[in-house]
Amino acid sequence: MAKDTHLKHRYLEEAIMNLDTSNPMTREHLPGVVRELQKQIVAFLGNNSGHALSRQFRMLLMATEALVKSTA
Repeated sequence: MAKDTHLKHRYLEEAIMNLDTSNPMTREHLPGVVRELQKQIVAFLGNNSGHALSRQFRMLLMATEALVKSTA
């Protein structure tokens, strides 16, 4: 995520916000995929704590946590 970070953040934010959680296939794969994304976001934040997009990535992380809880 260190390169083209702004573009990747925009893409991920758009993808997370527009997931169709009513789709059975999405619901089946969502927990595993989102957990992996969360690991990558946490690693990025750990290695780039002063990055300009740190706050936005923390918010994206919170959105993914809420998404996983809502599908459980």
